[in-house]
Amino acid sequence: MRICLYSHDFPPIVGGLSSFTANLARYLTNRGESVTVLTRATTPVAKKASYRVIRRPGWLRVCREVISCDVLHLNGFAFLPAAVAILTLRPIVWAHYEYDTVCPIGLAWWNGQRRTFSAVQCIRCMRSRGLTSSIPKRYAVDVTVFNQSPPARDTKEAFLYCGRLVEEKGVQVLLRALQVCRQEGHDFVLRVRGEGGYLAELKRLVSSLGLGDTVTFNGFARGQELVVELKSAYALIVPSIWDEVTGIVAMEAMACGTPVIATDVGGLGELAAKGGLVVERSSVVALANAMILLHGSPTLREELSQSASQAIRSEYSLEAIGSRHLAIMRQLVTGMDRESIGTIPE
Repeated sequence: MRICLYSHDFPPIVGGLSSFTANLARYLTNRGESVTVLTRATTPVAKKASYRVIRRPGWLRVCREVISCDVLHLNGFAFLPAAVAILTLRPIVWAHYEYDTVCPIGLAWWNGQRRTFSAVQCIRCMRSRGLTSSIPKRYAVDVTVFNQSPPARDTKEAFLYCGRLVEEKGVQVLLRALQVCRQEGHDFVLRVRGEGGYLAELKRLVSSLGLGDTVTFNGFARGQELVVELKSAYALIVPSIWDEVTGIVAMEAMACGTPVIATDVGGLGELAAKGGLVVERSSVVALANAMILLHGSPTLREELSQSASQAIRSEYSLEAIGSRHLAIMRQLVTGMDRESIGTIPE
């Protein structure tokens, strides 16, 4: 089967959609499918992929690739490839991951103008209309990389944040929570791994809060370096203040058996509840209390570690999620009707 996989984000761009697109392309290729990735990402990565990657394709190249495929898989909506697929009767799988998107059932147009909604609102609306059963809606983790083997060290070193350094990720809330912990007599260490335009502001906040001796900033951690970071942490903290569809770094931490402390936003709270503690959005005190609780209870950490790892292996592994995507594409190509496609188990 010739699969055209379109995604705005792709490595070396950092983010959940980028990582999942690469993992999905690799999974499909390993299952014997012919995969071509079309992406707006420009800079190629050093490691050569086992599938074709076409970066910044012109409109003619997009048309040619879509016309020559058996099925178009959109990781997020893109008008040109979707329009070409519709006009040439190519089946489309649209994975709905966007934070802000045009409503797939037309409700985002009102009085002739485009309107935007959060992804959580979109997904709830589609679910209420019975439209999500054929949409693979989860990211996935490669459990051959992120797992509990070898086990995490008994001696933990710090709390950890990994991700983009932008205001909506809520690192400023985490820093203020760390100050509350210190006021309560807990001199916790925090490692921040990431990059972004908010870095200078966060460093100023660290200085003003007097946390310079307990907070370190370093760039993004990837691959085995990220695995080591996750396994050496008391917990990964994901303090987002916007509606995260899912937090892929939280999934990677859980796969390694590292508990997660996350805010109850979007799908992040639902995920974190399977192997961590969930706190109110933007609540400095709630976050500080969760950090103190988890740090002081090795038994709780072990319980959450086991439940987190099991949840990822059973529900969010690349095999579990990739096989659902592949099954939907195969059914579409063989001409099964939409009702049959919708019976794929969640």
